[in-house]
Amino acid sequence: MIDRIETINKEYGFHYEGFLFVKDGCCLSPDAVDALMKRGCEYIGIPVKTMHKIRKTYASTLLHNGVDLSIVKDMLGHADESTTLKHYINNIEDNEETENKVRKALGDKGAVTSDQNIISFSNKIKAGNLELPKLPAN
Repeated sequence: MIDRIETINKEYGFHYEGFLFVKDGCCLSPDAVDALMKRGCEYIGIPVKTMHKIRKTYASTLLHNGVDLSIVKDMLGHADESTTLKHYINNIEDNEETENKVRKALGDKGAVTSDQNIISFSNKIKAGNLELPKLPAN
């Protein structure tokens, strides 16, 4: 995709200090790029992705494929690794891949057997929202 954009830019004489998305000798604003991305996604019939979501996917993909967190942080322009971890890193694997990694980490000797599901305690479940069964009175 980047090669295609560079070819188009060269063909039409668009350039601005190494930026990909340029028009009339200036780089496009993030909002303009998002609008183009939205129109492009709608045109080809895929879910709309913002440039920010693509940036998060980029960071997550790098980290999950072995690129050191400090390098990912630098590539995103963050001063602090905690910003990168807290706001940019997501699990990019499907449930089956995630479950397999958890099983492997437990060495298949953990409290989980192959016929049991792995329970994920997401931050969406709050203790106050749980309804516990009532114990019989003695």
